[in-house]
Amino acid sequence: MIIQLDWFSCQPSPSWSAQIHKTLQDLSTVKHVDRAHVGVSLHNESTSRYHFNLHLAMPGPDVRVEAKGQTFNEALSKATLAARRTLAQRAQKSRQLTGAKTGVKPQHRG
Repeated sequence: MIIQLDWFSCQPSPSWSAQIHKTLQDLSTVKHVDRAHVGVSLHNESTSRYHFNLHLAMPGPDVRVEAKGQTFNEALSKATLAARRTLAQRAQKSRQLTGAKTGVKPQHRG
């Protein structure tokens, strides 16, 4: 996975970068991610100081998530939760579309 981090109006810290990398690795276990682009911005005058823009490029439709939080960890956890929810909904819909309808007799039974 190729990861691109963009920091706007804030200084990146090694621990924040490590948290983002770990989160993206965890998300890639749910579904394969080719590229990830994360934008982190700090707005001092806003009530939600940290803004996350997460874009996951993968086979099929890409996932785009925006999250805001008072702290870095709060914004990251909201973005992670939203991305997991989106991936879980897509996985469930995929299972529904590929499953056989009820009452359908398998072909091998004749």
